[in-house]
Amino acid sequence: MNPTVNVDVARPVESHDVGNALEWEPRVAEASWWQTRQSRENLVERLLGLFTDPGAGLTRDKTRRRGLGKLLDWLEGQPGETWQDRWMASRADDAGFEWTDLPLQGRGTPESHRRDELATGLVLLVAGQAIRPSYPWLLRQRVTVMLTETRAASDPDAFQRLEQMAQHATPTARSDALNKLTWIVIRKAGWSATSPSATASS
Repeated sequence: MNPTVNVDVARPVESHDVGNALEWEPRVAEASWWQTRQSRENLVERLLGLFTDPGAGLTRDKTRRRGLGKLLDWLEGQPGETWQDRWMASRADDAGFEWTDLPLQGRGTPESHRRDELATGLVLLVAGQAIRPSYPWLLRQRVTVMLTETRAASDPDAFQRLEQMAQHATPTARSDALNKLTWIVIRKAGWSATSPSATASS
């Protein structure tokens, strides 16, 4: 079981107007956290260890390693103290679905496999909480593997329980609800840490 992380939570805000529905104050997104402050060496070691799947074959792992390396090379050229700072400074978050155009600028017409490599690397950074893209960016993506990997890395038992609790819903509604919850976990962080000693390596 993963250790619990202390995070701010959303809380109800009392309405002073009679008849108004109870409102909720959203949890404020953190500006910095231990995963985004990790050195490149520690970050790569953690992500490759967290997401390597022996049953998936060497080809996928090589693609992930290559994509992660290229993406980090590009992000290191952006201003900022953390990976999140560099992601935002790169304007990739504003670019939405076209974000891969930015690291591939000046390289002629990019082949599809180069975009796929970068996308694969980004899955690791997002699911591993090194960067937290904005909701507009997340909602414009079509990478279902990012949601799947986030659920597996964040708290697979909790997501499995949620899915079981929603068995009465239609498959479409259940999938939509789980995706929305996963977007929240990506943006505001999950309820558990991926490594009890990771803060020491930040």
